[in-house]
Amino acid sequence: MRVQYLVQALCLLKAVEAQSPKDEFDAICSSEPSQDGDLKTLDNGYKFQYVCKHTGNSANAIEPTLTAETIDECAEHCASRDDCKGSAWVHNFQSCQLFTSAEDLQSRRTGIFLRRDVPVPDPEPLSPKAQFEAVCDDHDGDFVTLDNGEKFKYVCRQAGVAANLIEPALEADTIEECAALCATNEKCKGSTWIHSFGSCQLYTNGDEYQPRRAAVFLRREVQSADCTHIESDLKDCEASETALKESETALNEKVDLLQEDIRSCLEYKEQLEDTRADLEEKLEKCNDCEKEKADLQQQLIQAQKCEAENGYITELNQQLEQFHKDAATSAQQLQQCNNNAATGAQQLQQCRSDAVTNTQQLQKCKTDSTTTSQQLQQCQDDSTKSAQQLQTCQTQLQKCKTDAATSAQLPQVKDCRYGGSDQIIKIGNRTFKQKCPVTLAKNRMPLSRVVRPGLTKPECLLICALDSTCVSVYYVGGTATTGECQLQSRNIESMLARSSAAYGDRDWAFVPA
Repeated sequence: MRVQYLVQALCLLKAVEAQSPKDEFDAICSSEPSQDGDLKTLDNGYKFQYVCKHTGNSANAIEPTLTAETIDECAEHCASRDDCKGSAWVHNFQSCQLFTSAEDLQSRRTGIFLRRDVPVPDPEPLSPKAQFEAVCDDHDGDFVTLDNGEKFKYVCRQAGVAANLIEPALEADTIEECAALCATNEKCKGSTWIHSFGSCQLYTNGDEYQPRRAAVFLRREVQSADCTHIESDLKDCEASETALKESETALNEKVDLLQEDIRSCLEYKEQLEDTRADLEEKLEKCNDCEKEKADLQQQLIQAQKCEAENGYITELNQQLEQFHKDAATSAQQLQQCNNNAATGAQQLQQCRSDAVTNTQQLQKCKTDSTTTSQQLQQCQDDSTKSAQQLQTCQTQLQKCKTDAATSAQLPQVKDCRYGGSDQIIKIGNRTFKQKCPVTLAKNRMPLSRVVRPGLTKPECLLICALDSTCVSVYYVGGTATTGECQLQSRNIESMLARSSAAYGDRDWAFVPA
């Protein structure tokens, strides 16, 4: 009888392990929290949404009705057809109905509608100006992190300082592209994106910038070592190790109970075998007594039933062997977890070592900063020498003007605020038209040559008039290079843009009249 109870218990255990269709339905729609409205993704990438206690409209049904023991099997039926927009699984019939529409639904108490997930198309990309407005209206001063982990800060309507420039200027359609260009250059500490030109200029200093209306300065942030993910992995591994040990303890307890049951069954088997031997001996002695013989035969039948029960004992032995195998597998998993913990500890040590290296690199950066200051002093000394050379050049220019006085005189140039714009100026056989105030990026100019700062507008115009290769002149009046005379090889009138009145008379241009 003990064997019969044990067999019944094993059968009950298998029944509990096998989840019925109703159990699957209840786990989704009746459990807390409910999965109604949740999205699920199958192994083949197919996504669908649970809509509990609903089915599709019969007018949209795709015949014939299919069978599906599980809800995932019903979802796979729909995934195999392009015209299927959803399927309904009814658990009490284990049926699966496909539909061409996922919107026209009807109530059904035992059904789950599986709405096929349709990908949403990506939005149209923003124009450069729209990108600029989106950043500077709502995110000025915010930080953005690139895919490679580099972090930048938005500084709106600012541009880097020319002294920190990294030549040449680059092209970037988006503000993210400009940040990525800086991230690929070790010397770059910040970049300027000008949306009106789609240009990106890199700089060696991220803390110096100046106002510019159409620009965004992207200051590169210093990255620090982050070891939190390794510590988190170690904690997860320790928690898994604890859970694995608890599972191993529970498994050992089950094995002990089964071994005790098997010992009891074996003892009962020995008793039955002894009884069988006694009955067979009595049967031999009572061949002449039919009634006693019949009783003994009945007892023999009972003994044969015991043989059948031995089969159950064999099955229990097989299950015990399987439990031992599971225990061995758990031990291997525990060893693997320990190995993973050791690897995580090594990675944590490496991360700390990297942090020390970063500290050393920071110290080197400070040393390099001192060297840069020394180089700046040298640059200032060179600037003094250049000023002396400029004085010499001006002296020579004065002599040149004296020599050229017979062929041309310095023209009279009106102020922009008093009718200077569009003034016609004639020098010798050359005629020019003044345009002011204007602006033009230097990297877009057809430069012939540049005469360094220190000239007046009439002097600059006279130099162009005497130079056969000069067609137009751009005179800088409002930046650090005030008085720079930029001779152009082509007519630049169509390339000019009006400068804001707020800046006053900043830059001038003289083009052929």
